[in-house]
Amino acid sequence: MSYNDDCKSIDVINNSSVSGVDEVKSVSVTVGDSVTLYIQRDDEIEWRFGPTKILLAEVKENNDFKFYKDSAGGRFRDRLNLDRTGSLSIINTSTTDSGEYIVTRTKTSAVLYTFRLGVYAPVPVPVFMRHSPQYSTSSERSSKCLLLCSVFNVSHVTLSWYKGNSSLSSISVSDLSISLSLPLEVEYQDNNPYSCAVKNHISNYTKDLDITKICSGVFGDDALTPVSVIEGDSVTLNIDSTDIQINYVIEWRFGPEGILIAKTSKQNNMNMFHNNNTDGRFRGRLKLEQTGSLIITKSRITDTGLYKVTSNSTETPHNTFNLTVYAHLPIPVITIYCPQNSSSSVSKCVLFCFVFNLKSKNAKNISPVGDEE
Repeated sequence: MSYNDDCKSIDVINNSSVSGVDEVKSVSVTVGDSVTLYIQRDDEIEWRFGPTKILLAEVKENNDFKFYKDSAGGRFRDRLNLDRTGSLSIINTSTTDSGEYIVTRTKTSAVLYTFRLGVYAPVPVPVFMRHSPQYSTSSERSSKCLLLCSVFNVSHVTLSWYKGNSSLSSISVSDLSISLSLPLEVEYQDNNPYSCAVKNHISNYTKDLDITKICSGVFGDDALTPVSVIEGDSVTLNIDSTDIQINYVIEWRFGPEGILIAKTSKQNNMNMFHNNNTDGRFRGRLKLEQTGSLIITKSRITDTGLYKVTSNSTETPHNTFNLTVYAHLPIPVITIYCPQNSSSSVSKCVLFCFVFNLKSKNAKNISPVGDEE
């Protein structure tokens, strides 16, 4: 496996004249790093952010710096610096810092520089899981192994399977925070080198696949059970506890890092919930049944991810679930537009069907439909 993080701190250098600058400079940086947008001023300037051009900072002719800490909802408070050249530094960057930054001349409002900043989270480590499809014949079942390469709660990434150096398949997500899974079917006896890679604009991670370990089940990833639920509903992750002895302690772990969220002891009839291990997101919403099955109440989008059941008898998971929590579909809004046409008695109207705040990787733009009256 290999990891590449191309950017820790970025300086964007611009040595051109400050007059008539139309070029947009694109910049990428990792969350938490610092970035400097270099310019060379010869007059009083203003730094502005976003489509509404929110005023962030000013540089006066006498090198007097002024910061507007409450601008943009206070997101830049105590994180901006300026120097005599007028260059702007942003420290401890976050994804909400992404956007367009412009430098304008104070006296004329003329745009001198434009920067487009993208702040990206480091890519996560991909997780391999063995899936259990319904094969049509026993020979298929005995010779083939279906694998999933998954990453959780990601945006602006591409996930790919490779055979050697050749790309086999890939899937991408843009500005949504979702989980991605990419399947790969292989023969048990396949000796070719396979790997799964996840990448964004600034970093990538490649994880090598060991077919023998994962397909035989000794790697620690059991057959994956996909579960879907609508946001706000309760969901039960049912486990088969017949092979779990009464003196075993059952643990529920969440995410690719395997964060402990709940524990139960059959022998002592005792349940324990670790509410602080995942930033409190599950606080007061977890229940355990006598079988050890986990109930999540009032489900949220952030509950989406990988859940594993382990015991003190073995490190190999007894069950593995891939939970996806979907938002309710919004109600479509239909509007009609009928332009006036003086040259004809027949009016042509255009119908628009809108949905708002739609979170789906399959969302598409639909053209308006024209109709005549």
